[in-house]
Amino acid sequence: MSEAGAAVLCLDLGWAPSTRSRTAAALLTPAGRIRVARVQSRDDRELVDRLAGLLDPRALLLLDLPVDGCGRLRPGGPAVRPVDRRLARAGIPVLPPVNAGVRGRGLKRAIRARVPEATVQETYPFAVLRVLWALYLSRQLSAVRRRRTGPLLDEQVWRQWPPRYKRAPTVRARRRALGEIFRLLTHSDLGLAFDPPLPQPSPRQSAADIARLSDCYDACLGLIPGLLGPGHPLVTTVSGPRGGSLLLLADPWLRARLQARVL
Repeated sequence: MSEAGAAVLCLDLGWAPSTRSRTAAALLTPAGRIRVARVQSRDDRELVDRLAGLLDPRALLLLDLPVDGCGRLRPGGPAVRPVDRRLARAGIPVLPPVNAGVRGRGLKRAIRARVPEATVQETYPFAVLRVLWALYLSRQLSAVRRRRTGPLLDEQVWRQWPPRYKRAPTVRARRRALGEIFRLLTHSDLGLAFDPPLPQPSPRQSAADIARLSDCYDACLGLIPGLLGPGHPLVTTVSGPRGGSLLLLADPWLRARLQARVL
């Protein structure tokens, strides 16, 4: 990935030491298209060097990784933040942020040291997919492109889950689920433009290939709230007491669920 001057970039990062090499990025090019690629780096210092060369000085960098509010989390103690409980109660399950450690906070500090005017924000690709999939099933996906206001979701459509592209029991099932995510991301009603074209799953891909492709799709999903921008009626920031905030998608119906009080 060599495109410089990206105004918005989303980084999908592995949480566990065994998956740290699986880093994927999706960025918005100056021409307004999405470019997706895997990012190779030996460590986070090299990763930050590469990001600093890609970002516009006032860029928005979205991390699929807990960033703030993790200081009190520890194994055997609190494992999730209030903002994570807020998502879970709204029907968006989360992985315990304690598993990610403080890597997100360290990356935020390092990026801000190199690109002082950049904004570093946490995102959650599955939460974005949850909303887009519900709109897709209810034939309202064009509402994203048309910037429709007002309620779009309801209990009935919210009960239908997206394809299990990461957790299906077999490679074949994961490949089939990824095909559905590909069709969503490239649907004309959503209106995203990719350059080069978004890669799609094929029967010849191994389990490792499928895992890496799913990382690229996650980066695309996480990019969408930043691409749409803060003035879009579906873009929202979900926060919780004692730190932690995520840039996501929500209509008024889901926003009300997300704003329910949590302890």
